Amino acid sequence: MKKKITGVSSAVGGISWDSEIEPKDRWKHLFLFLESKRILVNPAHMEIADHCIQSVLKIKDELVETTKDIDFNNKDMDSIRILIDSCNSFLDSVNSKRNSGIIYKKGNAWSDYEFDKAMKSFRGSFRDVISEVSKIHKIKFNKDIPFEY
Repeated sequence: MKKKITGVSSAVGGISWDSEIEPKDRWKHLFLFLESKRILVNPAHMEIADHCIQSVLKIKDELVETTKDIDFNNKDMDSIRILIDSCNSFLDSVNSKRNSGIIYKKGNAWSDYEFDKAMKSFRGSFRDVISEVSKIHKIKFNKDIPFEY
């Protein structure tokens, strides 16, 4: 967090400042939020499609909210857009009417092919962006996003 001087007073002296939020601060918050999302980090053997859809909708809302009141550079904005696009692709692929029940694993794949493809693509996009952002901003994502699910 960067400090921005907003005023200087005389007599006894004193400086006032506001804390300025930087992109790294927002990424740290976003990483903690994403670490809490089991759709990304929980290698489950069954999922309820409706729960996954609700989780992805919350992630998408948080991604948009992350950009408020801060001037991200083009690279950071591209990363956010990739994640939003990944959320939209997942939501387009997983039709809540068709997959409203439990979806089970069969070996290393989900029993529903479309869900399997959507889940692997979703997690892959997030894994790639998080890895890149971690290197750029020198911050750590403290969970593993599984490859096989």
